[in-house]
Amino acid sequence: AMACGCVVVGYHGNGGKEFFRTENSINVEDRNIIDFVLKVENTCILFENNIENFHKFSKNSSKIIQDEYTYEIEERSTLEIYNKILK
Repeated sequence: AMACGCVVVGYHGNGGKEFFRTENSINVEDRNIIDFVLKVENTCILFENNIENFHKFSKNSSKIIQDEYTYEIEERSTLEIYNKILK
């Protein structure tokens, strides 16, 4: 979702912790439904009131993910892991 330019509001689920940073997502702690609802509401208000900043945030989020998680990096990382396992 972030790579596509969507503004992500939610819980990282521990496995996605590296993706959920202040500059590219809106993090909510596990099971905090009140905070989740408030952050979604605030995000919608920000969208309505300042669409230009909202678009900048989403474009920045997309760029961060696309720059850091390229196919080449994924391939290299996968090969490194398998080479370690096979040794």
